[in-house]
Amino acid sequence: MALSADGKLIKEFLAEEKLSHATSLQPLIDGLFSQENLNPNDLSAVAVSMGPGSYTGLRIGLSTAKAMAYAQNIPLIGVSSLRSAAFGAGQIIKISQGDILMPVIDARRMEVYTMLFDSEMNKLQEASAIIMDEDSLNEIDAERIVFSGNGASKLKELYHYRNDIVFITDTVHLASNGIEESWRKFNDKEFEDTAYCEPFYLKEFVPGIPKV
Repeated sequence: MALSADGKLIKEFLAEEKLSHATSLQPLIDGLFSQENLNPNDLSAVAVSMGPGSYTGLRIGLSTAKAMAYAQNIPLIGVSSLRSAAFGAGQIIKISQGDILMPVIDARRMEVYTMLFDSEMNKLQEASAIIMDEDSLNEIDAERIVFSGNGASKLKELYHYRNDIVFITDTVHLASNGIEESWRKFNDKEFEDTAYCEPFYLKEFVPGIPKV
């Protein structure tokens, strides 16, 4: 999670472990405000990842953001997790003209949630769920393909022999990578319906039997 002002990062907090319960978020939020001597009344809007991603994580994040936006009577802004991951790649390496950014969020097995952007972050392809194999990239014409996100690690095993692919697995899911999109939408007044908006799951949730 992060605080920003006028499109610039003020403070960011990265949880060491995955949150497993909705109540775990509030102490982290309170701590972030406390460190900066701020409170929720100082907010102009709340931005949250809409997905795709973990079902549980998206539900927890959106419900918490909705509650904050409703309580403060401020706008709610939805951010794409895939766009944030693509943007984050450009914070780590130099993106050149001719590169294609392909953020990848792990789904299961060899499936990923992904979409395509050019080097200027213009969207080339809508988000989709793809089962990756050696032929999945045949139609992509690029100087380099830049994988970024938590799905990049397993794709490195699949495409380890390709010299035209860059794999970025760290830090791209930081909240700060969504600041640019958040402020653009804030200035354009592109807000979510606080009462009725839902996470962008991309695929229907199929519950499994927990392992003992």
